[in-house]
Amino acid sequence: MVYLYTLCELPSRQYIHGTFKEICKKLEVEPSRENMERLVVYEMTDGMRTTTKLTGADSYFDGAIFVLKFGHILKELGSKCLYTNVVEEKHVQRKNWPVILEALKRCPRIYEDYAKENDTKMVFLGDYHKIDPSGELGKEIDKLMEKTANNKSFTSVYLLGYSPEWAELNRELWEDLPEITVTIRHAKLRFSTGMQLPPEKSENTEFVYVQQGSANSTWSDYQKVCLAGIALRSMLINELGTQYWKEYTKEEAETVRKLREEMLYYRRFYLFKPHRYAGFTSYPPGTKRAIIGSPFGPEEILF
Repeated sequence: MVYLYTLCELPSRQYIHGTFKEICKKLEVEPSRENMERLVVYEMTDGMRTTTKLTGADSYFDGAIFVLKFGHILKELGSKCLYTNVVEEKHVQRKNWPVILEALKRCPRIYEDYAKENDTKMVFLGDYHKIDPSGELGKEIDKLMEKTANNKSFTSVYLLGYSPEWAELNRELWEDLPEITVTIRHAKLRFSTGMQLPPEKSENTEFVYVQQGSANSTWSDYQKVCLAGIALRSMLINELGTQYWKEYTKEEAETVRKLREEMLYYRRFYLFKPHRYAGFTSYPPGTKRAIIGSPFGPEEILF
C-alpha cells in the first residue's frame, strides 16, 4: 500500500510477522500476541536536523513518516497504542519553528489516508491550536480526530504543543488511554521534563536509548521491526525486578548481586552477522545501536 508518497510504502503483514519472529528468537523473547498487547511505546523522536542530508521541512516530515511506519509495525504485531513526542509548548520559541510548522501542516492529509485504511484512531494532546497563528493546523487536526474517533484497531497519540502543566489541567483527556510500558529516546541520552507524561501513565515505563535519529529515510523496514523487538525485550526483562512489587528469594538476590556488582554485567546482541577480520569488527552501513537496561546491567543491541 502507498499513501500519497513513496516514503509511506508499508511492509506487508507477512514480512512484519516473519521478521519479528526471527528477531525475537535472537533477542530471546516470546513474540506472543499477549505480550505485544501489553507493549505501549512512547516514541521520543529527535535528530531531524543532523541525521540526514535533507533540509528544512523535508527533514521533519521524514520523521513524521518514521512514526507512521513504526506505529504500523506495532499495530500489525498486536500493540494497541503508540504515543509520540512531536513538539512541546516551548518549541515555538525556536528560530526554525516556521520550518517545523510547515512540516506539521503536511501530516494531517497523509495521516487521514492511513487511518481510514488501517482503522487507526488519531489523538492529539496539547494546546495545538496555539502553535499556529493562522489557525489552519488546529482546524485540520480537529477534523482528523473527528473522522477517526470511532476507529478501534489502534490508537496513535501525538503530543503537540504539549506541557506537563497542560496535562494537569486536562486530566480527563487521559482517562481512556493506556499506561506506557517502554519509552524510546533517539539521539540524546536524556529525557526532557517538558515531555513527561502524567505519573499515572508513565510510572512503570522502561527506557530504550537509540543512538541514531528517528528519520525514516535512514531506517530500513527490518530495522523498524528490530526496534519493536528491542522494546519488547526491554519490557519483559525488567518485569523480573519491578520496583514496587518484586520480592527476591535469597538465591535471586545473590544472582543479581553477582551479575551486577561483581561481574559488571554487560551483554551485546547482533541482529545481523558482523564481519570480523584481523581482530576488527565492521558493521554494515546504516547500522543502529540501542541500549537497554536490565536488572543486572546494560545491554547493547546492534541492528
